[in-house]
Amino acid sequence: MIISVASGKGGTGKTTVATNLAVSLEADVQLLDCDVEEPDAHLFIRPDMAGVETVYTPVPEVDMNRCSLCGKCAEICRFKAIAGCDGAGGKPISGRRGIDGERSPRVHHGAGVDHD
Repeated sequence: MIISVASGKGGTGKTTVATNLAVSLEADVQLLDCDVEEPDAHLFIRPDMAGVETVYTPVPEVDMNRCSLCGKCAEICRFKAIAGCDGAGGKPISGRRGIDGERSPRVHHGAGVDHD
């Protein structure tokens, strides 16, 4: 049997419900916390960790050597992951470059755009 606790809204108690459900079932269960921003189910149940592995998520980056500041990428990005480039000369802000130009560790969807 597979039981899923999911919602697009944060702060609704999904982790609380999922961890309490996992603990209350008197069976061998697997609890998978798939929250990409704050996976913290382990804080509730304190499992014995068999190992820890670092996982990297590829994040798109605007190649400013190829960018004409036309705004087309922000216009057609299906995830709305590019901001600040309105075609009026503003530089694009994507998952890796924040407003101040520094690399951002935040996770964003890819733009879904391929400029060859």
